[in-house]
Amino acid sequence: LLPLTEPSGHGSYAKTGTLPDLRILQRFIESFFDLPCKVLPYDPLLTGKGIASRSNAHGNDLQYHAKDSLRQLRIRLPLDGFCILGITMADLFDSTQSFVHSSLSVKDRAGIFSFCRLDPAWYRVSCHMDFTAMRVVEGYPTERREGDLETLLRRAHGMISHDLCHFFGMSNCQFYICRMQGSSGLHESDTNQDKVDLCPVCLRKLSWNLACGTHEAAPADLTAWCVQRYRRLLAHADKLGPVLQPYKLWLRSRLAQLDYDVMPAAAAAAATVSVANAATETAGPVDEEVEVDDPVQLTPDDRAKHEAELLRLFARHDDDGDGRMKIKEFCRLISAVDEAFSAISAMKMFEAADINKDGSVDVKEFLSWLLLPDDPGEAENRIIKRLSAESRLVRQPTTENEPNELDFLPKHL
Repeated sequence: LLPLTEPSGHGSYAKTGTLPDLRILQRFIESFFDLPCKVLPYDPLLTGKGIASRSNAHGNDLQYHAKDSLRQLRIRLPLDGFCILGITMADLFDSTQSFVHSSLSVKDRAGIFSFCRLDPAWYRVSCHMDFTAMRVVEGYPTERREGDLETLLRRAHGMISHDLCHFFGMSNCQFYICRMQGSSGLHESDTNQDKVDLCPVCLRKLSWNLACGTHEAAPADLTAWCVQRYRRLLAHADKLGPVLQPYKLWLRSRLAQLDYDVMPAAAAAAATVSVANAATETAGPVDEEVEVDDPVQLTPDDRAKHEAELLRLFARHDDDGDGRMKIKEFCRLISAVDEAFSAISAMKMFEAADINKDGSVDVKEFLSWLLLPDDPGEAENRIIKRLSAESRLVRQPTTENEPNELDFLPKHL
C-alpha cells in the first residue's frame, strides 16, 4: 500500500481529506488473502510531472488522471511485491469517465484507489446567497461528522478486497450475492457487497490461486484453510467494532453453519415454515397472535406479577442455574418461542440484550430487554410479544433426549 496523500501527522482523522489509518486496511488484506502486506512511506506522486490534472468543480479540489498515475506506480513496484496499490484522498478521472473510484492495470500489477467519494463528508455541501456579489456561494465542510470515518472504512474494505481479487484473474461474479458482484454506485455496494464475503464459486477461485499447489507453504487441507480465513476475518471485524457489523454477523453465521451444521437464514426460514404447516395440518388451527398489554401501561402490582412471570421464564431456560444466559441458552429460548427465527436472528437479539457486552445475559439485562426495549425492530417486537405471552403459560418440560436444532454451540457457551 502506497499512500499518495500525506497521512495525518498527529493521528487525528476528523478533518476531511485525511486518509484513514492504513494499518487497518493492511491487517484486513492480510486476513482476506493470507498474504503479507506492507505500508510504504508517503509518495507525492500525484503532484509530480507527467500526471494530468483538472478542476472537479468541488471547491478548489483537483482531479488527477488515473491512467497517468498507473504509469508512475508500476515503476515503484518493489521486487518482492505481487502488486502495488496507491491510496489517495484526491479525486480521479480518466479519458472516458468524469470520475472513477479506482483504476487497475493487471498486466503492470498496479492499481490506484481514491477514497475521496467514499467519504460521506465529501457530499455535504452547503449553499448560501451572496447578495453583494449576487451569486450563490458554496461551502465545504472541514470536519467529519460522527460515523463518517466508519462509513469510509467500511466502503474502503469492500472496494480494496473486490479490486484486489481482479489481480488474481477473478472477474465480477454473476452467480450469487457476493463481494465480487459488479456495482453501479455506492448505494448498491452498501446494500449488498460490503455485507457478505465471497460466494462458493469465487472462494474456490481465490483458494486455487492462494492455497493450492505443491509448494512448501501450501495448506494440506483446503477446507481448514477456508475456515481459518473466516476466523481471521471475524477477529479483524471484532476489533473494529460497529464498522463491519453486518459483515461480522455474516461471518458468524457462516462459521456456525460450517462448525455446527446450522442452516443459513433463508434455508432455516423455509424449513421452519414447512414444519409449521405440517404441525398446523396435524393439530388444527392455533391462534398464534396473543395480544400482550404494553408493560409500561401496567399498574405497579400487575407489573410486579409480570416481572415474576418473566423471571420464572428466565429460570426455566437457565440450564445451569447460574443466573446468566449464555448464547446457547438464549438461542434455545428464542427457538422454543418462535422456530421461524434463524441462528443469526437469535444472535442479533442476544447482542441487543447483552447490554454490558460480557458474553452473557443476566436477569437484569433480560428484564430490561423485554420491558424497556431500546428502539426494537420488527423482529424484536415480534419475539418480545411472544416471550411476554409465553411467560403467562405453563410449558411442559422437554424430554432429555429430545433433539434441538439450535444445539450448535459448544458447551462452554
